[in-house]
Amino acid sequence: MRLVLVSLLFLVVTSCGTSVVKMTDKFEGKAYIEVPYQVNAIEVNGRLVKSSLVHDAFTIEIPVGRTEFVFRYHNIFFDNTDNDHEGVQSDKMTAVFVAEEGQHYSVICPNPLMLDEAKALMPNLTSHLLHKETGEVIKAVNGHIPERFHGVKSAMPYEELKHWWVKSTNEEKNSFLKWSEAQ
Repeated sequence: MRLVLVSLLFLVVTSCGTSVVKMTDKFEGKAYIEVPYQVNAIEVNGRLVKSSLVHDAFTIEIPVGRTEFVFRYHNIFFDNTDNDHEGVQSDKMTAVFVAEEGQHYSVICPNPLMLDEAKALMPNLTSHLLHKETGEVIKAVNGHIPERFHGVKSAMPYEELKHWWVKSTNEEKNSFLKWSEAQ
């Protein structure tokens, strides 16, 4: 009986730790995004993020390079008087950045404690990523970035570079220029 209780306690303690969702293969360089419990990670570079139904903090292992991370605020508030609950969810937000090998990024999102505060915050909710090693703040834009092609397309490299250069933000252009100088 004691062995069963110890095993059950071990199972509960180990399942409460932060888990890692891998979005890389063994040949890719890796970076990490830490996601708090009140944030739903939706997709990384067009790939859906599979996470547990239980809202708990977790880490996403992502490939290095240009990254589009789509997420939203989501929390459930419980009313202790009649055991009722209500969920509050924001619109999608997208952070675009260049993930660097071995670096850690953390989603910073407000976390109101009361349902009324959360409802009032939703129309103007803003969030960002924090690059933990440098302290750099990467702002997230509201919505999902439209028309990012993730399929197979045959184009000459120069034409494809021009295509993406026109669609990129000033931050992305500066990051690319810095990266190309370092190569």
